[in-house]
Amino acid sequence: MIDNAAKREYQIIANGANWLDQQDVGEPEILMVMGSGLAECLEPYLDIEITVEMSDVPGISVPSAPFHHKQILFGTLSGHRVAVMTGRLHLYEGYTAREVVRPLRMISWLGTKTLIVTNAAGGLNEDMESGEVMVIEDHLNLMGTNPLIGPNLETLGTRFPMIAHAYSPKYIQKADEISRELNIKLHFGIYAGLVGPSFETGAETRMLKILGADAVGMSTVPEVIAAAHMGMNVLGMSVITNVNDPGVMSFIDEVEVVRAAKCGGVIISDIITRFLEQFEI
Repeated sequence: MIDNAAKREYQIIANGANWLDQQDVGEPEILMVMGSGLAECLEPYLDIEITVEMSDVPGISVPSAPFHHKQILFGTLSGHRVAVMTGRLHLYEGYTAREVVRPLRMISWLGTKTLIVTNAAGGLNEDMESGEVMVIEDHLNLMGTNPLIGPNLETLGTRFPMIAHAYSPKYIQKADEISRELNIKLHFGIYAGLVGPSFETGAETRMLKILGADAVGMSTVPEVIAAAHMGMNVLGMSVITNVNDPGVMSFIDEVEVVRAAKCGGVIISDIITRFLEQFEI
């Protein structure tokens, strides 16, 4: 039964990857997963060759989260072939962790070795302000699940992968260098991944701060675990949409979250563009 489950998942990924290959999307060097409201900021920099509706790809579900689009863009950016997911799946939408990471696994199958993952997150560090950007150095998986649960897909990676350095130290250093070149303020810290969709309570916020988290969100962790499992290099960035004060838990407006995300999205787009200009695997 275990072997059959692994074979089914393998076949789903293979079918989706083969379908994408038949659309002549090429072999993207880099996959970018864009968080809430962030895709629009990057699109002006892209030379888009092919737009794929996620609903057309066998085995991929369609995002239903607000401010997440439903396309995968294939083209070039700063001279590199890229794939850009304009929206992502979340656990809180009812998907399993394996379903969340299927698009990533399918695109990796095409030969993609680098993942740039972005998100909108709540800040936990008092030095942060809305609209600023944090480069993710590490994460806390507090989601209660993992995309590697169940039969291991040996063709993708080992049963017990090391993910202590899932976020490439080389890429983190490069982001720091770029921020200095562009005179952009960046934060560096730990991202806590929760399931959602409810926002954190005051007690949970205090707990996260005690655990050492600098930002909190409802995505990213499954994709990064799956990417590390496949041996991909990862750069992760969070746009800080609000700063959580456990003593004064104020109402969080989705529209304000996206407004702040778009402010930070300009910064992220500038960093990504310069990063690819200087890109080395």
